[in-house]
Amino acid sequence: MKIIAHRANISGPDCKRENRIFAIEECINLKLDVEIDLRFNQGQFYLGHDEIQEKIDIEWLNKYQDYLWIHCKDFESLNKLRGTNLNYFWHNVDMFTLTSKQFIWTFPNNVVDINSVIVCQNFDETIKYSNTKAYAVCSDWKKT
Repeated sequence: MKIIAHRANISGPDCKRENRIFAIEECINLKLDVEIDLRFNQGQFYLGHDEIQEKIDIEWLNKYQDYLWIHCKDFESLNKLRGTNLNYFWHNVDMFTLTSKQFIWTFPNNVVDINSVIVCQNFDETIKYSNTKAYAVCSDWKKT
């Protein structure tokens, strides 16, 4: 079972770690995949869920492409990633959406299969879905 660190959180929600380069790279060094939030503003890529946080570039995204699940937060970021080899998606409150790598990004508490990535909202859900046939869980908690 693959664990995807939601916004680079691994010990519960932590706004000081979320979408921060240092935290993302720490997770990758632990061999964890990471879901990040990406925005495109005035010709630049930025990390950030509700607002722009840290500036990054396409080279940084490409360097870590094997570990990143990129949640595009605006039309511009989604459009800029089209045609790349990056794993990206856009959704709002959809029950399911397909990533560019054909995984089914799944809203919490839904049906899953071997191609599903289920988003878990708490530790108990993380444990529950870690014992299913889902491809991965995206969580703020690294299962221990």
